[in-house]
Amino acid sequence: MSNREMAQELHDLFVPESAWDRLRPAVVESFGGLASTARLLDLGAGTGLSMRLLAECSEARIIAVEPAAGARTALLARVADDPALTGRVSVLAGAAPEVLEEISDPLDGVLCAHVIGHLDSGQRRATLASLARLLTPRAPIVITAPQHPRQPEAEVVEEHREIGELTYTVRYHLTGAKAGIEADEVRDGERLLRAAEGENNWATVTQDELHRDAAEAGLRLEPSSPSVAILRAA
Repeated sequence: MSNREMAQELHDLFVPESAWDRLRPAVVESFGGLASTARLLDLGAGTGLSMRLLAECSEARIIAVEPAAGARTALLARVADDPALTGRVSVLAGAAPEVLEEISDPLDGVLCAHVIGHLDSGQRRATLASLARLLTPRAPIVITAPQHPRQPEAEVVEEHREIGELTYTVRYHLTGAKAGIEADEVRDGERLLRAAEGENNWATVTQDELHRDAAEAGLRLEPSSPSVAILRAA
């Protein structure tokens, strides 16, 4: 198994519920009043945690887009296993910005949760430009992005989760010679069952950077919180 596959497998274990709690107010404010005929895009839906939040907060129909096959398998299973979702959530394979060419009908809003850092500057600008063309007037794009970059408090951050008899560990190397490397392990007691290490392709995008990219696409940034921004047509 590659590092990328293992990182995707373990990803949700280390996303705290507080991350979704911080996002919920902006999602409710932006999408809570939409009718069931409205259409929302969940861009980079992963295994479906952001899609689940959208479905809880809005009655709109949802297009959930995810490029990674492993995460998309879990996303589709999550939708198929819930009768309340099967009639209103469509799962689309592909990566931004190219996948947006497959969407032709107007969108009443977009959620981009914990994903913008996977796009380089060119991809971000192209994605925002495509979204600007798809959005209905005044429709919002809700994006997780910090107001200011966080300074690393340690060279390595290590987290653990115990599930059943196994311990899952992730180490993020934030500074030093191995900066940008993620290492994942699964252990049964002291016995190592699996391990993988490789580059983490995440780069923090601040609201200031997002503001510049959005302006090129004719979008205006409205800060919502220290970790969430909302974009609308200027």
